[in-house]
Amino acid sequence: MREEDLKQAYETWREPAYVDLAIDGYLANDLLPFGLGGRPVHVEARDKNTYPECVSSPDPELAQVLHATWDHREVLDALPH
Repeated sequence: MREEDLKQAYETWREPAYVDLAIDGYLANDLLPFGLGGRPVHVEARDKNTYPECVSSPDPELAQVLHATWDHREVLDALPH
């Protein structure tokens, strides 16, 4: 995340402008079972009462993960028990 984006997020977090927050950066963590950490991602705050969400990516693999419907067993079985 660029420093200016972090500053914008901090300054708008509890303000009405928060719902317009949109940031380009890199996925900080792997998504089990897919991996993909470090891939470029676009996040947006869609509602004033929720955290920003990953909504798109120019990376084809991450874009597929973000927009596909996944079998819950495939995802849950990859999580540590």
